Amino acid sequence: MKPFRWTVRALSSARVTAAALVAIVPGTSLAQDVFEDDPPDGTPLSAQELEATGRTLEKGKHLVSVLGRYRYGITDQVQVGTNAWEWVGGPNLNVGATAFADDKHAISIEIDSLVDYSFGTKTASANLIYSLGPAVGSRFNAGVAFSWQSIQSEVEVSFNDDVVPDPDPIDISGQIVGIPLHLGYDLAINDVQMVRFWFNPYVFYASSSEADILTPPIFPYNGGVAYYRGYERFRIAAGVTASNLGLDILRELEALALAANEDVPAVPDVLPLPFFRLYWLL
Repeated sequence: MKPFRWTVRALSSARVTAAALVAIVPGTSLAQDVFEDDPPDGTPLSAQELEATGRTLEKGKHLVSVLGRYRYGITDQVQVGTNAWEWVGGPNLNVGATAFADDKHAISIEIDSLVDYSFGTKTASANLIYSLGPAVGSRFNAGVAFSWQSIQSEVEVSFNDDVVPDPDPIDISGQIVGIPLHLGYDLAINDVQMVRFWFNPYVFYASSSEADILTPPIFPYNGGVAYYRGYERFRIAAGVTASNLGLDILRELEALALAANEDVPAVPDVLPLPFFRLYWLL
């Protein structure tokens, strides 16, 4: 069991700084495209390259993301991939297959597995997605997934205070099982511009930990909206996501900080975060 360290002031400052950079930098470069009178140039955005659609990457295509995501089309129906940055913590693998596809309908199955030795987690998920709409253009996406995560870790809390002693580490070992639905709509402005909307409510979400601090919300969900722009070889997207999941540990840490008379920001009921994608299609 390997602990990781949580610092009250450092976490708050880092979260605000990262959110500002990720939201402002791509947002500034995309704003001009949104308000242009003429459709901009670029290769079309297709369902094959986007996440959570009924289509997988075409044969021989490579998708390389600046954040480490990589996908390769073995055939027009099968893709494999990984995330380079996540190999720092442990191995991970993605396998996707298009079970059926025609001009307006497509069904895909995608499986992900991840082991992170640095945080003591093992994760596996399977996604079934149906798309109603063409490969290029507007479409409706719907699906269901199953996810499982095992955690063997503890959190060390540091207040950076010589007067207040640090509390004992919090054991967060346990398991999380979830069955989320996926509802999404891709609104095509033109062939190279798109706004994606998604909402993922959970029909089942259960968590357990030895410390009994993994308490799920009554109605777990996540969702978001993002603007996508396709250029000749690379794509960029910026938006915002929101979720009420994963806040139970933050609330436990907040309670410890308040008990030690530390000044910390309140944990919200829903946590908004910036959404950013930058990748090349080769």
